[in-house]
Amino acid sequence: MLYWQGDYARSLQLAKQVAQEFPSTASGNDAHRLAGDNAYWDGDFKTAVTEYRAYLSSRRRESSPTRRARSLAYALESNKQYPEAATEYEGLVGKLDRESSAEFLADAARSYRAANRPADAKRPSSA
Repeated sequence: MLYWQGDYARSLQLAKQVAQEFPSTASGNDAHRLAGDNAYWDGDFKTAVTEYRAYLSSRRRESSPTRRARSLAYALESNKQYPEAATEYEGLVGKLDRESSAEFLADAARSYRAANRPADAKRPSSA
């Protein structure tokens, strides 16, 4: 509820507490996702990246962690980790609909340009 009310700092604090107290549970892992969302919307992109990675580390085995992987890519780009963001975006191509894939390719190209790698921004995707 705190997240939806915009109290990201308090929601982040509680999410981290749940993740620490119940690390091997689904709720404990989901708390990393919520912590990432809180940190992202509060402008703390470094924490968002850390929390999304913690969440995805156990979710990658599942069939569809795509939406949080997209959140990770956005957080990486916002944290100026452009090559890593581009890699995440490229990994999402083909996972959802065609429009989303086009968006991910454009996001990857933008990230490569920001990383001063224009040749990578122009190359065709392997997906």
